[in-house]
Order: sequence, then C-alpha cells, then structure tokens
Amino acid sequence: MTIRRTFGDRYLRSFVVLMLVLNLAYGFVPQLFPLVLATQHDSAADFGWLRAGIAIGEIVGLIVMERLARHVGILFRLSMIGCGCSVLVASLGLPLVGSVVMLALYGAFDSLSQPLFSHTVMRIPPSERGRVLGGIDGVILLTPTLGILVGSWLAQLAICYAGLFMAVVFAIGLGLVLIAPELRAVKTADSEALQ
Repeated sequence: MTIRRTFGDRYLRSFVVLMLVLNLAYGFVPQLFPLVLATQHDSAADFGWLRAGIAIGEIVGLIVMERLARHVGILFRLSMIGCGCSVLVASLGLPLVGSVVMLALYGAFDSLSQPLFSHTVMRIPPSERGRVLGGIDGVILLTPTLGILVGSWLAQLAICYAGLFMAVVFAIGLGLVLIAPELRAVKTADSEALQ
C-alpha cells in the first residue's frame, strides 16, 4: 500500500525524486562541509564557528519563514538559489568570517525550504501519513551517504569542486521544481495546512 500510494501519486513521486537529489547536498553540507572548510584555517575552533554559522542562519531563516510560510513555491525556489550560491561562494577559499557568513546564509536559505515539506505532509491523508512518510524516508535516506562520499572525494581534490557539486545539486533541485508540473503548481499553502 505504501509503495503504491507513494509512487502512484504524481506529486509524491516528484517529491521523492526531488528529495533523492537534494539529499546528496543535505547529507554533506551541514555535516562535513564545515569540517572541510575548517581544514583551510589553522584552528580546530574554526569548525565550531562554521557549524555555529549554519545554526544561527537556520534560526534566522525560521523566523523569516514563519512570517512568509504561506508562500511555499517562491520560498522553495529562493531556498535552492540561496543554498547553491552560498555553498559555492563558501568553497572559494574565503577567510573564516566570510565562510561563517556564507554558511549562515546557507542555514537561513535551507530553513526557507521547510514549507514545501509541510505542504507535502498535509497532502497525505492522516490515516496513511505514517506509512507513506516511512516509505518515502526509506527511499530518500539512501542518498545522503552518497552525497557525503562524493562531496568528501571532491573536497579532497579541491574544496571548490565540492562546492560546485553542491551548487549543481541545488540547481538540479530548482530545475526539478520548475519542470515537474506537480511541484511547479505549488504556489501558496492554504490556511488549513498552516494550522
């Protein structure tokens, strides 16, 4: 029932493909990218600053998102552009302060993607929600590890390669949202979904 429900629904199928792609970045950026960037600097404390940048950015992003959550489609598109650009710029060998600012921007833009996930959950009938979400998670949780492996390998070659890879992942995510009619049609959340 779960597989049939998930892949029989065009919106959910498109959402799963989107998350398969985005989890390539979501596995690497918050977990290992700060560590990779910290290797450019002399202090182990830099890793803490970089991780704190993401967390502070996420908090700021959640405050903004809470006020604008109704605009699901535009927030998600903005999130993809902002995440891709901030990760790419962060990978260009900035001083520590610049890297922290870029990762804070990444955290803020990442938070703006949350309304799409809430919108997706609200589309699933409550009686099926747990099973369907469990099935979706079972599929999409395959790619974060792949993203960590590819991102780490590219970072070992050159940090900017890892940044470029993550920016391409976010660009593909944006492209999927613009191409898939089911995802492109998501503009605003109705008031029921926000309660």
